[in-house]
Amino acid sequence: GDVDKAQEIYNQVADMQESGVAAKAMFNSARISIQQNDNALAKAYLQQLVDNCPNSEYALLAKNMLNVL
Repeated sequence: GDVDKAQEIYNQVADMQESGVAAKAMFNSARISIQQNDNALAKAYLQQLVDNCPNSEYALLAKNMLNVL
């Protein structure tokens, strides 16, 4: 449904690697994965965010979320 479509769009944006936009897209993809009870996928998105956009505001949020998951 709508959540799957949102995930697809976020993934397309994340692939652009434009730091600010990609970081937000990866963060939102992780949030959707958590809502769908897929913590493994959420961790993958969060780690990708930390690795690819370490200086973004979302990287700090991602690190915190990784510590909780």
